[in-house]
Amino acid sequence: HQIVLALRRSVPPEIPVSAKIRLGYDDTENTIDIVQGIEAAGANMVTVHARTRADRYKAPARWEWLAKIKNEISIPLIGNGDVQTVQDVEDMFDIGCDGVMIGRGAISNPWIFKQAKHYFKTKEHLPEVKLREKIELCIAHLGIMVQNKNIANSVVPFRKFYIGYLKGIKNVSKLRSDLMKITEHNEIIDRLHLFLKESE
Repeated sequence: HQIVLALRRSVPPEIPVSAKIRLGYDDTENTIDIVQGIEAAGANMVTVHARTRADRYKAPARWEWLAKIKNEISIPLIGNGDVQTVQDVEDMFDIGCDGVMIGRGAISNPWIFKQAKHYFKTKEHLPEVKLREKIELCIAHLGIMVQNKNIANSVVPFRKFYIGYLKGIKNVSKLRSDLMKITEHNEIIDRLHLFLKESE
């Protein structure tokens, strides 16, 4: 409450203030009080990751708490936690959230934003992402990381993104294994291009 209040007082009224919290540290005893305190302090919006800190990522997100929280506040509620598919996005809106924050789901499916936007505009699902698009976006994404950091600090951390870019591709185990060992940016690009050429 005090942090949000201090922030609200330190910025002009036209600048929105928001907060992102979990359900609590190790229990949900004070969850509603905390969210109401954030609203009372002048926040324009609150995002809630529907887990406690102690839950980490071991247990499923408790979306039922998002519905409870929505009933107790008047500012917009953004739901977060275990949003992996377009259906998850729709379900989170259906329980009352005003918006959806996608976190780790974007690592396993980088196209989820495009897919969700298309679905809510047309009520139709986009076709399966083609291999070439997956490879090209993977290369472009890696390139952005390399531009913003040095190569040594980009290639290894980028490995976590391969799960999303290579998901659902046939005969990908050898490629994935190779990519986890390569430490040179250009070698990764060459390996991905070779796989694309062999696959097409």
